[in-house]
Amino acid sequence: MADTLYTITAPTPVLTLDSIKSAVPVRLIPNDINLQDLVHSYSIADGIGIFFCGAVTLLTSFILLLYIKTKEKIYLHYVVFSFFMLFYGFIHIESGSWFQSYFTAIFKTSSRFIEPVTFLAFTSYIFFSIELIEVKKQSRQLYKLLNIFGYSVATYSVVYFILYPYIVSSEFAFYLYSRVIIYPLCTFFMSWIILKISSTVKYYFIIGSIAYFIGAVVATLRYTVDNIPIKGFYNITAPVYCEVGILIQILCFSLALGHRIYYLHRDKRLTNDKLIYQLSINEQMVKNMNIQLETEVKERTQEILEAQADLREQEKKRLQTEYKVDTIKTEMLAHRLQNYLLGPIDENELQKAVECWLSKLKQADHSDKIHQFLSSLKKESVLNNKIAVPIAEGFEFLEVKDILYCQSQNNYTYIYLANGEKVLISKTLKETEKALEEFFFIRTHQSYLANPNYMQKYFRSDGGYLVMTDGKHIPISNSKKELVAGIFQTVRREV
Repeated sequence: MADTLYTITAPTPVLTLDSIKSAVPVRLIPNDINLQDLVHSYSIADGIGIFFCGAVTLLTSFILLLYIKTKEKIYLHYVVFSFFMLFYGFIHIESGSWFQSYFTAIFKTSSRFIEPVTFLAFTSYIFFSIELIEVKKQSRQLYKLLNIFGYSVATYSVVYFILYPYIVSSEFAFYLYSRVIIYPLCTFFMSWIILKISSTVKYYFIIGSIAYFIGAVVATLRYTVDNIPIKGFYNITAPVYCEVGILIQILCFSLALGHRIYYLHRDKRLTNDKLIYQLSINEQMVKNMNIQLETEVKERTQEILEAQADLREQEKKRLQTEYKVDTIKTEMLAHRLQNYLLGPIDENELQKAVECWLSKLKQADHSDKIHQFLSSLKKESVLNNKIAVPIAEGFEFLEVKDILYCQSQNNYTYIYLANGEKVLISKTLKETEKALEEFFFIRTHQSYLANPNYMQKYFRSDGGYLVMTDGKHIPISNSKKELVAGIFQTVRREV
């Protein structure tokens, strides 16, 4: 692995289609060297670089699969970071000239790519960190500053790559000054995160980031300072220090992602458990409310029945009282007439007695006429095919032949007619059934009373149901299936 990061080398010849066709096929192991000698030809730095590239390749493949499955931005940022780090590692493997020649031939010169690749990887690391420790939820200000920092570093990378031919003579100065600016900013943001941000994977993030930061700083010192008094410090090249820090960071961030996935699944499971528990509580509450409502309905029904009984009793007492009064008045009239016949009477009293008697005769005659009229209606069958139903405004006559079916609605009943109308009456379905009993209406279900004349179809599926002539589906209880089937079979035999 090369020691100096920015050594200007002679440009590698550009590959053309003719040169590729005429070239000898690429071999991973040259013809004139065996595998053992090839392994010994690599330096420790290149060995670390090859291990680095292999590890990063496996990690990138795994994270890419996670991104494809979940489509979460955090995995995309880490895939981009790993890709640029892999690129960085390949650029610095140079001891095997057979490998380096084919790789750098694609990019002409590696010096132009090192700085942009390094900082683009750092940009992806910034955006990955924002998602990993959920900065946006905890500090909007830090979130905005980190985004500005990340986009600034990315812009610098692109501008550096574009202007490289014009700044190639000053690339060392750009390298040094960029790090003088970035390292303090990294320290500032890292301190802010340590003090203000909380996360279940915070410690993995801090350890990995510190390793990444230390590796970058040591690599910078190795490249820019020539007299650091540490034995063996210069035996390892600058990129290796950086790659070791990145490997530690990758290990910590992989653990952080693993813990993040674990916590996400745990939170999801806990949320589901809470939801199931809440649903069970809600179900129990609904049951209790239904029981309470049913109790209240029964109590209210009992109160209404008692009130009706009281009204009937009061009406009975009133009629009895009126009867007694009428009896007393009749006796008084008879007494007065007797007094008139037996002895002298007062003319005024006689006149009042006669008027009272005549009034009684008129009332009796009026009652007899009403009774005779109703008897005549029944005798002539005028009302035989009608029923009077109580509605909100009073009563309404309905032709029995026009009734399709009746449907229960608590203590009320809807009557559906052949003309499409429906009438709400203040009677229960049981009371309505009793009123229509002589017309052979069938109680097919606890909520329905059907007119056989309007039954169109009978289906045994779905528990059994009728289809009326208006298309209405009416359920049939088990106890009524035999009766309904018998009606259809009887009609079929008659046909």
